[in-house]
Amino acid sequence: MEQNSKYYDEVYRYSEDYKVHYRRSPYYPIWNVFVKNMNPKMRIVDLGCGPGQFAKYLRDESFQDYIGIDFSHVAIDMAKKLVPDYTFICADLNTCPLPDADYYVLSEVLEHLEKDIALIQKIPFGKKVVASVPCFDNPAHVRTFKNINDVTKRYGKYVVFDVLGQVGLFFVFSGEMKREF
Repeated sequence: MEQNSKYYDEVYRYSEDYKVHYRRSPYYPIWNVFVKNMNPKMRIVDLGCGPGQFAKYLRDESFQDYIGIDFSHVAIDMAKKLVPDYTFICADLNTCPLPDADYYVLSEVLEHLEKDIALIQKIPFGKKVVASVPCFDNPAHVRTFKNINDVTKRYGKYVVFDVLGQVGLFFVFSGEMKREF
């Protein structure tokens, strides 16, 4: 069952994983793959941005044009304090329109959404996507990916993959949005 914003407010408020420097985050290996597959001169929209650790990493790597969106006001407040010169928006990805971007980041968000396909379909044709999903279960996940074929079956209809692989406990992919579904 999809969790509400209050659930994530509590997660961000109390979990130490979201308060550490990005290099100490369990997601750092994924973010390394993302950074290698994005151009710092392009606009990034981070869907489900969390408390701004990835944004801070991008800022340190000289990415200039960034917008982060999350429905947890606690996460957005943390992100604004961590990277005050980036734009952060508190909004529900299920209902908000997506800002235009060159790259859309979906780091550990798709498995939390019952309507993940609807979100993917909101990303315009030809735009780049970098994403990760876990290969383990969690009470906050609405689905689990057991192998790379599960990822391909779910998202291959929408994204032309140029990178597809496993990084630790996470499946990572990047590619370009297809014209028609």
